[in-house]
Amino acid sequence: MSADLGVAHRGYQYQDALTACLLAESLVVRTTAVVVDVMMVDKDRFDDVTIHRPGRTLRCQIKASDEGARALEYKDLTAAASRVNLGALVESYTRAVATGALHAEHEFRLCVTWNAPTSADSLRLIKVTDIPSCVPTWNGSVFKLKVDELWREGCHPIWKVPTKCTPPTRDQFLSFAEHFVLETDLPPITGNLREPGALEVILLKYLENRVGIGSYPNNDRRCEDVASRLIHISSDARARRLTISPEEIIHRISLRVDDGRITQSFPVNQECKVERSVFQESLRGEVERQGRVAIVGPPGSGKSWELRN
Repeated sequence: MSADLGVAHRGYQYQDALTACLLAESLVVRTTAVVVDVMMVDKDRFDDVTIHRPGRTLRCQIKASDEGARALEYKDLTAAASRVNLGALVESYTRAVATGALHAEHEFRLCVTWNAPTSADSLRLIKVTDIPSCVPTWNGSVFKLKVDELWREGCHPIWKVPTKCTPPTRDQFLSFAEHFVLETDLPPITGNLREPGALEVILLKYLENRVGIGSYPNNDRRCEDVASRLIHISSDARARRLTISPEEIIHRISLRVDDGRITQSFPVNQECKVERSVFQESLRGEVERQGRVAIVGPPGSGKSWELRN
């Protein structure tokens, strides 16, 4: 394998692992669909993963560096040859706007494994925000652009426009900046679930703690097996440019569910159980006399429990 192909393979490996985390999250957070590696427009720079949720769409470009530990630099955003040059990102956004398919809650996010910038010339271009990481449960470094530092009114933008890119207007750039988010410090991977990196650990713990793998009724499942399956689904979706629904994910990982929600187990300690036979007999009598009876009470007061018993 050539060096270039090796870098590309590792990039895809990272994208698949992060997509697997997002697929797992879609089982818990209300999601309409996950779209993998599908371009919305020509020269789309935010096509790696798209998450459709009610009232919000997140479009992500994922860059996993093979350069070891290094920080995001000024030239990454401004140099014409950079893979994440702002001019190319703005053009991609502007083309998407032209389709008329965007809404106010569209977010365009550049996600990189590079460390947060440390140099003064880089830091003056961005500002820290409290926007959550795209990685479930991860505390990443998330930024917005300082528009006046990048393009002062009445001046030219500070970045070099890549060859064959159409220079934007300042209004187009301002619109882009409203919807754009930069995230650095994405957790690393090892590519081995037996010796997981930080991202794989997040996936495994999310499957255990939030999806319920290892607990009834999925108590016979191993988190490593389900994580491996999700990574495979992500790789397949990337290769075939698929749109996946949560229902399809549930089917493909053979997840046992109840009424569309992940079932939880609440074992009863028989020694502590309080019988309510008088109430149950009274309730049964009311149902027999009235035909319809409304049971009213706050959450957790035992309404569903009584009906099951």
